[in-house]
Amino acid sequence: VPTYIQKIGIWLEYLWARYTERYGLRDPRVNGAPLNVTVLHLVNATGLGWYGEIFLDNGLSDVWLASACAHELFHNVQHAYRPDLDSWSAYALEGLPTLVEDSVNDDLNDWIDWAYALLPTTDTSLPELRYSGSLFWKYLTEQHSARITPADEPAVGIDVVRKALELGGGPVGTGIELPIELRRYARTPYYGDFNQFTYLPSRGTDLSSHETTFGNWLAANYLQCLRDPRTDRRFTYMEASHRLPNGVGLPCVTPAATLTVVPTAPLVVASTGLSPWAARYYVLHWAAGVETVRVQLTVGGTLARPLAQLLLIGQDKIVRDVVRFDKGFTKTIVVGGLDAIVVVVGALDSSLDYSLRLE
Repeated sequence: VPTYIQKIGIWLEYLWARYTERYGLRDPRVNGAPLNVTVLHLVNATGLGWYGEIFLDNGLSDVWLASACAHELFHNVQHAYRPDLDSWSAYALEGLPTLVEDSVNDDLNDWIDWAYALLPTTDTSLPELRYSGSLFWKYLTEQHSARITPADEPAVGIDVVRKALELGGGPVGTGIELPIELRRYARTPYYGDFNQFTYLPSRGTDLSSHETTFGNWLAANYLQCLRDPRTDRRFTYMEASHRLPNGVGLPCVTPAATLTVVPTAPLVVASTGLSPWAARYYVLHWAAGVETVRVQLTVGGTLARPLAQLLLIGQDKIVRDVVRFDKGFTKTIVVGGLDAIVVVVGALDSSLDYSLRLE
């Protein structure tokens, strides 16, 4: 038996036991029948997998072979929960297996590599992210898991993955409704919903919580680049310092614009067509002598649902405050002691047209 085939057999047996026995996931075999594994030359792919089948490229390095086995076997686990391939949203279909690779092969960090395809262009809708969606699932599982200690490595967050599969296999489905529903099962000290503010029922205008998992994820994608160990845990990735070929962690968000506020004239930025479940970032600085910055967000349409945040960054590069809004707003900020203000404009369940006025 060729050594390459032996390695595949060893990996798949190990992974099957890990998924089913250690993680408590469903058996990926269809009706208990052995999986059909085909080794061949694939073009622009390391492997394919679904419905009792796995196809693997015949020329992978050891680390990529381990990753492909983990990824394609997990596709068969997904099939055990929700057999209809076409009913899976892209970010769940490919993002979850890419994340789970890291729980069994901690050397590759494929989810970090895919972050380099996402963070420079953050206005892609979350459910459409495919492999880059692993960055979202990494954040969600780390934030909402009961397994986050060093002893839990490399399986941090696998309890959240299991719950996501259980919910995704039922009527909740694998669209954006999945993390919305999953938030209700999260073991987390933070209050709030996945995507919307909560208000006291008496009047409907008094806030109970303005913290959301989606908003914190958007903030984390910018703030993690500050790479300060004192940064709030809500705005970091636990594994962001993992090895990469260039020796750094996650990439930095590329802002839509970096602007300087001057006392002589306001700045106006108009933008249309921000995709649902996406965001744009604006970094604000100010000229000498400016003591306050006034930020005004105006959104178009009565049904528009923004999720906007102001990240106040101190001169020591530590976030000083996060101010959140779920509608258009006007906010004046005293800039003494600040290095920058980052305006994060996020869209929820519909595309967003908006304008920013800065003075």
